[in-house]
Amino acid sequence: MRKTALDILKFISAILIVTIHIMFPGNLGVFFKAFSRFAVPVFFMVSGYFSYNAIENRNYLKLRNRIVKLLKIYIPSAILYFVVELLIRDRSIWFDYIKESICLSSLIKLILFNKPLFNTPLWFLLALIYCYLLIMLLLKFNKLKVMEVLTPILLVVSILFFDIILGVINIEISQLIVRNFLLMGMPFVCIGYFLKMNENRLSGINNLALLSTLILGFAVFIIEYLFLYNMSELYFGSSIIAVSLFILCIRDNRQQKSNKFFAYISDASLTIYIVHSPLSNVCNKLIDKTGMNRTVAFEYIYPIVIILLSIIISFFIYVVKSHINVNKNKSKAI
Repeated sequence: MRKTALDILKFISAILIVTIHIMFPGNLGVFFKAFSRFAVPVFFMVSGYFSYNAIENRNYLKLRNRIVKLLKIYIPSAILYFVVELLIRDRSIWFDYIKESICLSSLIKLILFNKPLFNTPLWFLLALIYCYLLIMLLLKFNKLKVMEVLTPILLVVSILFFDIILGVINIEISQLIVRNFLLMGMPFVCIGYFLKMNENRLSGINNLALLSTLILGFAVFIIEYLFLYNMSELYFGSSIIAVSLFILCIRDNRQQKSNKFFAYISDASLTIYIVHSPLSNVCNKLIDKTGMNRTVAFEYIYPIVIILLSIIISFFIYVVKSHINVNKNKSKAI
């Protein structure tokens, strides 16, 4: 059974990620982009939370299947991104784009830094694969307790790196250093794992205390947003917000066994995450061809339109998958 509150948090987080890549105009867009970054840790924590049993039982097969499933999602998604990128470019530069995207340096960045070949939004899928591989390696050598030491160290390094080095010194760096499994992914996968391990203890925490922590996280985020120079990839306050919201959601014992709406909510978040970027690229190309005037009102409406279209596409895909699964079950019954 799925936790309703957690599925809703995932769905909202997916929508917020759209606003990171497709910003609202002006200061509102900058603020919303910074605030929405707490959504990325949420997805990593969800993965760690639901991997707890497989890790504790040393179920290599289940962990391997998770990696295979992620690859089955990543490969067709990468092909989709690649095709869309070709379609929105002039044919005269197709060869240069392909040569630039699929070369030795790109493959090295893919292997060492989990950088996607064609579009950065897919980095999350590759980072999660690397997190699972690292966990399997720790299990193999009976070093799982290293996670207890590794998690706070990586969190401190991440906070120092994102807030101090980037925020105060205000230097330009490659996204390879920022968006990788070690600094952004592994700490929060481990937090999700540890929260599941201590789920019974969490029931003793007062909701008022969690809400106070959530408010504190937002206050810290506001201070960082106002006084740090750089648009950080992840503020310390955003981390507090993500963890506080996650704990609030897993403490919610309401569950849905067969509600179709919540079944869709649970399924839709990853689809929205994958389709919004190529969808936006196609829409931008069509808008440019029509010569539509991009007014301020248009810039405010456009992210909302992409969100709604992504939700519609995710619902269509959910219906198709549900129909296929029903037919499979019927065939098995026969």
